Amino acid sequence: MVEKAGISGRSIASMVVGICSLPLFIPIPLPGMIPGLGLILGIVAIVLAAIELKAIAKGKVDPRSRGFAVAGMATGIMGTLSGVLFIVFFGAVASTVLAAIAAALKSGQIPIPK
Repeated sequence: MVEKAGISGRSIASMVVGICSLPLFIPIPLPGMIPGLGLILGIVAIVLAAIELKAIAKGKVDPRSRGFAVAGMATGIMGTLSGVLFIVFFGAVASTVLAAIAAALKSGQIPIPK
């Protein structure tokens, strides 16, 4: 038996947080933006959607909330994966640049100030 009728707030919240995670995965600080916020929001959206889907399966929440929860899960997964892939890419680029600088310093192509 469904305890609450209507679309659940948690399923809508998971969808909204998941959608917000998509453009915010870039860890470059823009004015008013926290670096890596999209990754965190993606994880929050996944957790909210999982809790909601479990409640729907147990019959505690109206099944009409399922679409919003699934959308929250999908956008949360996309935001989280985008954030992780960008961090891996950023780490690979940064390590390559640092290795090139270290090699140039070692070979004497870049003078070391004394």
